[in-house]
Amino acid sequence: MRLEVVKEDCSKKQIVGKHVYGNLYDCDPNVLSDEEFLRNVVE
Repeated sequence: MRLEVVKEDCSKKQIVGKHVYGNLYDCDPNVLSDEEFLRNVVE
């Protein structure tokens, strides 16, 4: 699974990977890689 956020700008698109969320919000990378857990969180 690839977690990404696409930010649209007039000139370009920027993709932010899960490693950025891990660094910014101190998230466990193993949790961010667990697709089933993430699906349960957003349901």
